[in-house]
Formats: sequence, C-alpha cells, structure tokens
Amino acid sequence: MASLEYQREWRKKNLEHVREYGRRWRKKNLEKERKSDRQWYEKNREKKREYHRQWYKKNPEKVRERKRQWRKKNPEKGREYCRGWNRRFRLRIIEHLGGKCNRCGITDVRVLQIDHINGGGRRELRSLSRHQYYHLVFSDTIGKYQLLCANCNWIKKYESNENPNKAERERNMPIVNPINPIKPTPKG
Repeated sequence: MASLEYQREWRKKNLEHVREYGRRWRKKNLEKERKSDRQWYEKNREKKREYHRQWYKKNPEKVRERKRQWRKKNPEKGREYCRGWNRRFRLRIIEHLGGKCNRCGITDVRVLQIDHINGGGRRELRSLSRHQYYHLVFSDTIGKYQLLCANCNWIKKYESNENPNKAERERNMPIVNPINPIKPTPKG
C-alpha cells in the first residue's frame, strides 16, 4: 500500500516528465496505439454509444451550449449541414407523397411543391420552423397535403381563390388596353 502512495506522489511531482514520456512512446508506437484503440472501440462500441446517449439525456443544457458554440465558430459548416438536412428530408417527403405532381404527373423534384389541399399553408408555414413543418407533413395521416408542380400549384391557387391579396391587387391594378395603352395615373 505504501508503494502505491509513493507512486502517486512521484507522479504528481514529476507530471511533466510522465507526460513527455507518454508523448514519446505514442509517437514511437503510433501504429500499435491506433490498432489498440480500434480494437477497444470495436469491442466496446455499444457501451460507448449507450454512455453517450445517457450523457446527452442527462445534460441537455451542456449539449445545447456546445452546439451553440460550434455554430458560432463554424457558421458556414452549420448552414451547409442544415441545407443538406433540409434537402434530404424534402426528398423523403416527396417520396412519401408519391413523387409526382397530382395534376400533371411531372416527377422533376426541382419543381415539386408541398400543397395544402384545403389551403391555409402560408399561415401554417409562418407559425412553424422548416424542421417542424417537414415533420408535420411527414407524419400526416389524414391526407392534408399533396404534391403539385409550381405551375399546377399557382393554377390551383388562382382557381380556388386562395390568394388573400388578390382582390386588393386587382382593385389597384390599372386597366390597360393592349391596342391603345394608356399610362396609368397613380391613385391617391
């Protein structure tokens, strides 16, 4: 027992020497160290994952703070990660909703849009983040959403009079005769 206490005391007094010895040994035995680390990781992978899951559950504030700090240091990487996540989730939703326009059948994902069958999508989008919105669409069980291409979506909005500002714009729009155009005078 006395020898163990002596070793601890010696290590405390010679900490820099011990660290330097460790650095030299790792540098000399780098491949051996990596192989040992890989073997340990393979053997204890599930334990390590479970430990991290539990730690994340117990320390949500620390996790949030770490994420905040990382985003602050890496704003471009953070934006790129979010863009990629949104792209992948949007493709999953498109696949979930059938992968083609419900009216014309076009399958080009660049022009497909999520449409609210009964309108009200603008209000819903304003009240939720994109992440929340995508989860809501993906978990829809009552058929509230459909896929339309951009053209069909605008045609549907026009036909069903979904645009709230349409009437106001039409009131303020000057009447122009295409044969004899008249310069509009500002209302005021």
